[in-house]
Amino acid sequence: MTRGFATFCDDHRTRWHCAYVLFAVLTLATAGCRPADEFAPVNGRLRIRGEPAANVLVVFTPESTADHVAPRSVGVTEDDGRYTLRSEQNRAGAVVGRHRVTLEDMNVYAVERSERPPTASNPTPTSRLTKEYSAVTTTPLERRVVAGPQEIDLDVPHAAK
Repeated sequence: MTRGFATFCDDHRTRWHCAYVLFAVLTLATAGCRPADEFAPVNGRLRIRGEPAANVLVVFTPESTADHVAPRSVGVTEDDGRYTLRSEQNRAGAVVGRHRVTLEDMNVYAVERSERPPTASNPTPTSRLTKEYSAVTTTPLERRVVAGPQEIDLDVPHAAK
């Protein structure tokens, strides 16, 4: 009276039921089974017009697909222009693959603002970078992260005046 699953599925009446059950089990088992993002340690140096640039936010945004958005990685440059990337998930480095690189001058935010409007003697701080570097859609900087530790230097040939 006790039959195994294989014997049960051999019965003509239940063959389609077994196919549906097997399909459902495989679908559920493979849902979310995409490969994990591969990370590689990344550091480098940022120069603006050949000079090391301190206090600049460096953001590596990986190419994404319709079904997967990989995490960005960020770093802030030191006095000598050096940066080290960490992902939004707090992992060291960046996802292996192509990235658009954006930059934001943090010195603009470091100045304490008053409630008085800016004057000639107290002007609003301006960015050392042109606006094109601040958006993924307009930045001219693209880099490829490969497996293994690497240095990715960034050079900005022109800056905001």
